[in-house]
Amino acid sequence: MVLLSNKLIAQISTSVQIVYAPSIQPAGIATASGSDTICIGESTTLSLQGGALGDNAKWYWYTDGCGTGMPIDSGNTILVTPSDTVTQYYVASAGGCNMVCQSVIINWNPDCTALPLRILAFDAQLYQQSKAFINWQATDEEKGTVYRLEKSTDGKVFVLLNQREASGKPGKTDYAFIDQTLAIGKNYYRLKSVEPDGKVSYTNIKVVVYKLENDYVRLYPNPTGINLIYFEFSGEVSNKVDYWITDIAGQNVYNLKTIQAKNGKNKISISLNDLAQGAYLFHYQNSNGTSAHIKFVKTD
Repeated sequence: MVLLSNKLIAQISTSVQIVYAPSIQPAGIATASGSDTICIGESTTLSLQGGALGDNAKWYWYTDGCGTGMPIDSGNTILVTPSDTVTQYYVASAGGCNMVCQSVIINWNPDCTALPLRILAFDAQLYQQSKAFINWQATDEEKGTVYRLEKSTDGKVFVLLNQREASGKPGKTDYAFIDQTLAIGKNYYRLKSVEPDGKVSYTNIKVVVYKLENDYVRLYPNPTGINLIYFEFSGEVSNKVDYWITDIAGQNVYNLKTIQAKNGKNKISISLNDLAQGAYLFHYQNSNGTSAHIKFVKTD
């Protein structure tokens, strides 16, 4: 049997090092259109070409330089809307044993605009904390033109959200739509204009960010006259939620129910068919200690 001295064991132990795989620099950054020139106000998706992340590393995007300043996003792709005639975007690996970087320059084409000829403005804003208000203005519309409002949750695949026929009136016309089904995170909107001759054009993309506050609880509509009320709350899969309804005197009128929450926004519909017209209290208790007691009114 060979016996090793404590000194030799210490030398062997200190010589052992953990080696992490390094990040590999991307060959380039591609745009969704294949061109580094876009119309003023237009958005485009930037995607990494090649490269690889090392152990414990993550891709971050910057505009100030490689790993300089605050990152504007993370991941293999990013949707950007340049705000200058020339904008350079950088992507860098961070968090691993090394940092690699790549960049691309996006230029505005001064001879084109992202808005269709007859669209004067298009915008989307967060509305009432949990909705999106989308509005646009058109002028001298051609009768038979159709506006298709489209939505995406990843900035790549868009689906029809609402469709309107143009008024066909001379002068300016305002349009608006409220999206009441926001996804948690980024919601992307664009307007597709289809003219009678089949010509199709798109506006620039607008983004509405919806974030749930911690312990977010909402009951709507209130008052309600549809024999139905919706209970919305933020949760995690580890949470169990109890809810029940009492009258103002504290008498139970809707038996306690327990549900398992899911990550993010949870939405439950509650039938009020068995409740008479009047005022009630909705009670909510989360296993993380959060509780709420909300007064609501049932009308005719």
